[in-house]
Amino acid sequence: MKNILYLTCLGFTFLLFTCKKPDVDAVGKMEDLDEVAKIEGTSKVDSVKNLGWLKNVKVEGATEVAFDTVERTIAITLPATFTKDTLFLDFELYEGATLELNSWHKLITANRIELSHFRGNSPTTFMVLSQDKRVGKTYMIYVECTGPLNASLTSDLMLHPSRAEPYSSVQASLELNSGVGTIPEKPGSTKRLTSKLIDLGSGRPVQGMYGVPVRTFFLENTTPLNLASEYALELEYGEKKFVSPIRKKLVRATPIAAPYELNSLFQALPLNREILLDGGYFLSDLNYRIKVESDFHPSMWLAANYKNPSMLSFVLPSETADGSYLISLYEGESLVKSFIFNVSNAANTKGIRKILAESLDCPSRALREATPRNLTFQKGQAMYVDPFPAILGGFYASFDPNKKLPDLELKNGQRSVILKAKTRADGCYADGTVQLYYGEYMIPTSMAPGSYEARLVYPEDPKSVPFWTLITIH
Repeated sequence: MKNILYLTCLGFTFLLFTCKKPDVDAVGKMEDLDEVAKIEGTSKVDSVKNLGWLKNVKVEGATEVAFDTVERTIAITLPATFTKDTLFLDFELYEGATLELNSWHKLITANRIELSHFRGNSPTTFMVLSQDKRVGKTYMIYVECTGPLNASLTSDLMLHPSRAEPYSSVQASLELNSGVGTIPEKPGSTKRLTSKLIDLGSGRPVQGMYGVPVRTFFLENTTPLNLASEYALELEYGEKKFVSPIRKKLVRATPIAAPYELNSLFQALPLNREILLDGGYFLSDLNYRIKVESDFHPSMWLAANYKNPSMLSFVLPSETADGSYLISLYEGESLVKSFIFNVSNAANTKGIRKILAESLDCPSRALREATPRNLTFQKGQAMYVDPFPAILGGFYASFDPNKKLPDLELKNGQRSVILKAKTRADGCYADGTVQLYYGEYMIPTSMAPGSYEARLVYPEDPKSVPFWTLITIH
């Protein structure tokens, strides 16, 4: 019995002496960096060699560079005399380490980074990878700029429409010249860059905000503002303050307009009901009018009613004939926007949404613009026609070359020609998730010159209403 106990103890002793210490390099290939640090029993991982960690950082022009390999931060301090918006960082790495950058930064050499447009931007990140690139450590770079705050406006104070009350906003681009680096400038810092407009007549400030990383001044409460006043921009960053010496008036953005929540691919404009026009920036003291025109019906002018800076409304009278129309919004005598819509209270009205003279990669993007008044084609040329309502494929379905499309009728007096469609599709519609089908129609070389009505012909339905303008064929 004593011999058995002796042999057992001897065996345990042998096992203890022959147990191998874990290979740090092997562990480093599988574990996260923090786990490696725990294995080494140290608060920093720089002592663990050949795993790709950072040894040192140098920055041209900096007064101080502090890097923490546990918190994974690099804090750079720049003097007040540093006015550039680009930094060059030189890294000393352990053997076999590599740097991996975000796509918007530039790797000058294997160990040198160009960091551009850091002022007023968010802190940036990069990675140090181990030799086998199976593990890495992400660092965040903070930049503090000492000295006074200074900035310049690089755009007008643009007054834009908005769907939220008060239905407008002010935006302006800023160039931050000194006194501010990244935002935040240090780990844990809560300082933020704030901005406001000062009405130089009344002295009243209107609070705005600074957008990181777009480096743009925003102001949403436009109620106290007016186009006649002059304004100065004021910035604050912690204890620092800057008031721009440049005085500016608000500049109204170029007006735009489109029917609100109506899709011209599927919906006709209704009769005798309020139609909203979304856009702006509209002014309450200006005259807005709607012109409704077609080569097949008398033109008419309608009043457009001001609702707010981003919304107008109008009503199509009940006696308006069903059809395809060019709808144009005018501000005074100036054209704001024209768009093509079918007009009807009937749900089954069919027509033509768009006619193009050339094949486009993404024709749905051209639907936002109205067709020119004088559409001219040559004999033997192709016409590209979008039917109304639109014909769509299935969600994520591939292009179907056999998709049935309506015929196209071209009519001049008693003469009529029926053209068959070659199936085409727009793969850009709905971010490429749905095929938007349209037809390619070849004009015969024997076609007589003249002006033609264009309408679609469906096998199960009557002919569609004609397109709003005549087609000229030479």
